[in-house]
Amino acid sequence: MAQEQKINSKDEGIQEDWRPLPFLGTSTLVGKILFCLRVIFDLRMNAVFVEAKKLLPTLKGRVLDVGCGAQPWRWMLSHCQYTGLEIYHSQEQFGYGEASDTVYGDGKEFPFRDESFESMICTEVLEHVVDSQRFLLSCQRCLKKGGTLFLTVPFSARYHYIPYDYWRFTYSALKLLFQNAGFKQFTIQPLGTDVGVVINKINVFIMKLLLPSRGQIFSRALKMLIGLLFLPAFVLLTLLGLFSIRFKIGSFDDPLGYSVIAKKE
Repeated sequence: MAQEQKINSKDEGIQEDWRPLPFLGTSTLVGKILFCLRVIFDLRMNAVFVEAKKLLPTLKGRVLDVGCGAQPWRWMLSHCQYTGLEIYHSQEQFGYGEASDTVYGDGKEFPFRDESFESMICTEVLEHVVDSQRFLLSCQRCLKKGGTLFLTVPFSARYHYIPYDYWRFTYSALKLLFQNAGFKQFTIQPLGTDVGVVINKINVFIMKLLLPSRGQIFSRALKMLIGLLFLPAFVLLTLLGLFSIRFKIGSFDDPLGYSVIAKKE
């Protein structure tokens, strides 16, 4: 028991060595440029983008973006009636500012009536939800019959937004969660392969050197210099990673993440 208490005490002080630049939205030119760069050089986000680009333009009616953050996918839903949903303390916990057309809640109960939306999207959110089963039951409740839910989760990903990062879901876990939430029609697909996972981890290591967030001025300058030496490798690896996502090269047993497309009967 004493050892367990010691480990828990240490865990409370864990801090991220590095965090990607915050997403600024796509309403400005700078935001659009940063979004494009993020999609290119962040392989996990690229894998999500590939699937989102296929589905989101086909959605219709009222769409709820659950855990919308800075609304990175809203531009694909301009033909829909868009509503975002975020927690009250998203600025404090995740660094997001207030966004337009966003409803704020406690993150436990969705503040909407039953069957309020024709479609829902929920990208890279479920790992931050303590009660994932209750969360999916809320999605099912607020979705109209015949409606579509598009959800993505990371699988091979670093511990991030500490301490608000709780889970990594396998294919089997997602299948069980969606079945228990009342979804009878759903498809689970891996996002990327183990090739992309390896490359993404190397690229994150290089980004930590290029954009150090902690340390003395001299040590940070030294890291940046070393990172610049690795920059050509970073670009080449990124191209290989994008190629592996596009042509599905590698094993799906260790993907970057998973996507789920569920229909409510």
